[in-house]
Amino acid sequence: MLFFASCGNNNSTTVLTQQQMWEDFEYTMQKLHDCGAMFHTKEYLTGINPFNEAQRVFEANIDTVTTFEGFYDVMQRVLSCMCDQHTGFSTPDESFVHISDEIKKRNEDLWEWVMFNNMGGLAAKYIDGHYYCWYSPLMIRDRKNKNIIDTLPLGTKILGINEHDMHWFEQNFTNNKYRWCTKDKHYVLDDILIPFESKTWQIQRPGCTEIENLNMVDAGTVINGTLYKDYSTHKVEVFPGNVLYIRIPLMKVQDFEPVAQKFAQMQGFKPSKVIIDVRRNQGGSDLTWMRLLSLLIAEPFEMRNQLVLPRTKAVADMLALYPDRYNAMSDFKPFTHQFLPTDVEFMMCENVRCIEPDSASLRYDGPIYLMVSDRIYSSTLAFLAAFNRMPNGISVGEPTGWYGGCGLDPFYFCMPNSQLTFRMEAFADFTDVQQPEDLLHDRVKVEIVPSIAERAHANAFTGERYSYEYMSQHDTVFKYVMAQ
Repeated sequence: MLFFASCGNNNSTTVLTQQQMWEDFEYTMQKLHDCGAMFHTKEYLTGINPFNEAQRVFEANIDTVTTFEGFYDVMQRVLSCMCDQHTGFSTPDESFVHISDEIKKRNEDLWEWVMFNNMGGLAAKYIDGHYYCWYSPLMIRDRKNKNIIDTLPLGTKILGINEHDMHWFEQNFTNNKYRWCTKDKHYVLDDILIPFESKTWQIQRPGCTEIENLNMVDAGTVINGTLYKDYSTHKVEVFPGNVLYIRIPLMKVQDFEPVAQKFAQMQGFKPSKVIIDVRRNQGGSDLTWMRLLSLLIAEPFEMRNQLVLPRTKAVADMLALYPDRYNAMSDFKPFTHQFLPTDVEFMMCENVRCIEPDSASLRYDGPIYLMVSDRIYSSTLAFLAAFNRMPNGISVGEPTGWYGGCGLDPFYFCMPNSQLTFRMEAFADFTDVQQPEDLLHDRVKVEIVPSIAERAHANAFTGERYSYEYMSQHDTVFKYVMAQ
């Protein structure tokens, strides 16, 4: 198929002409436009056209690029303009066969090199209108003699960099700019690393009204203090009052088996309340949360989702290549919507999932609380969207600002000249979409936004963060759920 022929080219050169860079850019933009339904919805939600943004970023930066690494950096910014967690440079696994193993290996090596040479910086987080230093106290060392020259306490407000305010920084820093703040109506930077080579940081320390200009010219590395690390432990525990608490940090099928075994040992147990904690869950497989629900529910639960794609040859080719992964083209019907442009043809298929109670299910029919944070991703967002449709499901926490809902595996492509591989989110979930914000599928039924002080305390805590003792004293979301 000519559509994928370029990915079989074994040319290993990393020297690119300006014409080749433009060709790779145009190839990438064509695939994003022809395959990504959700990208076509973003202007309705945000007022910003991601295709125009990507064009602007490329044209503003490419003329002075002379190296392969420089081209990689510009294209990373281009892909970031799509403002999507599933769209960016990535190497497909062995099950995607239209890209050669040689090219996969080359891209894996390149990714490792990029990560090794990635410049660090100050991790700042957007919370309720401002950016904060929210990790443990940061010790700033002198570049020459390594002495500590300052310490930034938790909750330090970052107001600007090099005499530019953070709004300017948002507009001009294109990497990782993809979290939409519905409340403030603009894109915010998620855990951005403010470069150490900045000359000055404008900061405001906690409890102070004075704004400081922190001189970073002679500053070297910034060293984190103690930081809570254990975000990977699964838990199934009974808390006081027969409250069943389930902690799922990752949606990995193989890691879930100990949880399932505990359920098998709890036959006959009748919880007064069920709490599922997926805060900071990085995603994985939908099979994980579907299995979890099957171990809880008393009656079958059916989910019907409307999945939308552009009706293009590029999409048809990908669907035909992987019939075991995607629906057939014949399953899709013509689709129009007020939040889709009329100059592109779209199609929709209905994805139906039914969860049956497992033989080891507790057959619980009382309230189930799902605790979420703004740091959940991928299949965990799919879980949130499905959970919100359960009659006894109550989600508590904060929205993420990322597109969620039901989806299938991303599409993978290979640029013809550089042979850089990238993935992109193709499907858009239009289930129950009545207004632009519904496209995110990230709403929670009870919104509770932890304060910067609470987040800072949690990050600096060195004990068991997800213990009953800690959460009952310091965790606003948990205390709310327990009080219901």
